[in-house]
Amino acid sequence: MLLTRFIFLCLFPYSYLMNTNKASISFVNPTSKILFSSDSKMYLTGKTNVGLYTCDCETPQVYIPLCFDFQNQKAVFQNIRMKISTSNIECHRDLYNYNLKKGLESDKFPFISIDLLEAWKSDYSMFMNETQWFDVIANTNLTIKGTKHNKQIFAQGIRISPNKYRIKGSQTLSMKDYNVVVPQILFGLIQVQDNIVFHFDLSIEIIE
Repeated sequence: MLLTRFIFLCLFPYSYLMNTNKASISFVNPTSKILFSSDSKMYLTGKTNVGLYTCDCETPQVYIPLCFDFQNQKAVFQNIRMKISTSNIECHRDLYNYNLKKGLESDKFPFISIDLLEAWKSDYSMFMNETQWFDVIANTNLTIKGTKHNKQIFAQGIRISPNKYRIKGSQTLSMKDYNVVVPQILFGLIQVQDNIVFHFDLSIEIIE
């Protein structure tokens, strides 16, 4: 379902890191932060026995400190967490909104958390020009309703400007894996499938 992600903050170090011969580099600058631009989008898609549905997620509008170590062609991140509000998920239909938030227990669990652990370019994208789309892989922990699972997420990235990147992708998740009760809407007349897909198309800027 949700995830993702972000996955994502892996893009920032590469322009600098790929031009060094050091095997391990620490980057802990308390003045550098990550900001999601207003044109970023995150949303869920799923299926029922009567059709498809889409639920928009609110993109975090907060600064996230950028701290990482670069080790063996991987960026290993420190305390990079993105939170998605469960109460602000919008499915554009009252019945879907009610049932999804009920399944997520948004009053008890107000956020879905995505922790970025490490990220790296795929082998064949390692030396590609970042002004072209390249493949990136991120290792994350996703927590929904207090249940945490490790997820490896595949995405594509591109550098828009020296301090701005765009990253997009999707991740399929099982609601049951996170103890989310699969909604049965209108007394079971509308049956929702367990799998849900989290989509992200993020513009991410580094603020020095």
